[in-house]
Amino acid sequence: MMNNIKTVLFDLDGTLLPMKHQEFIDSYFYELGNYFSDRIDSDLLLKYVWKSTKSIIMNTDYVLNEEVFWESFNGLVGKEYGIDRETFNKFYETGFKNVQKSTRKSEKIIEIVDLLKENGYDIVIATNPLFPENAVLERIKWAGLDYRDFKLITHLENSHYCKPQIYYYKEIVDKLGLDTSQCMMVGNDVTEDLVAGKLGIKTWLITDCLLNRDNREIVADNSGSYEDFYLYMKNNIGKTPE
Repeated sequence: MMNNIKTVLFDLDGTLLPMKHQEFIDSYFYELGNYFSDRIDSDLLLKYVWKSTKSIIMNTDYVLNEEVFWESFNGLVGKEYGIDRETFNKFYETGFKNVQKSTRKSEKIIEIVDLLKENGYDIVIATNPLFPENAVLERIKWAGLDYRDFKLITHLENSHYCKPQIYYYKEIVDKLGLDTSQCMMVGNDVTEDLVAGKLGIKTWLITDCLLNRDNREIVADNSGSYEDFYLYMKNNIGKTPE
């Protein structure tokens, strides 16, 4: 399979960056609520953030995720609390760093990324673009990776759709001019990552941090642990793509 693959797309949370999903979410919301606790009740803030995040996920119009989020959030929170894009960005540069404790590095993933680089593959971080760029770059650093090694990194400010919408993957394909038969999506979320297969993208499901919220039937070209994926790549990387 790898002989025909030229571009590998990776999910971030739970794939490039191992974590227990709920621990990450709990830590994130704790730090967010704590950071703004002098301005707004944390439960109210988290309610507004969740509602605005869901508005991004449900959006099917060609509008930047950033604009969808802030139109919703500003309509909910108003101006009385002094919470805006600038104050959120300051949180991601400060308090968000404490969320790292809910994640860990995978040496196997680092080795895999190095292997792909050495063999000339294009690599994309296809993370669900619910976070701004600075928060995504921070998590890439937690994973022990260098953002400069990736051809594209999706985030709140450069994406118009979210997983599990097929439009999300189509936007990546169109933006980079990819042939879907020459792409592979690697992720840990059955609903959000394997949907890429509907475009003809090969899929590899990482099972160490497996997410299958709806207990769906798993339909993937391959699946296994980090170790399985590493051995698969090492044995099937093939020749350097032209």
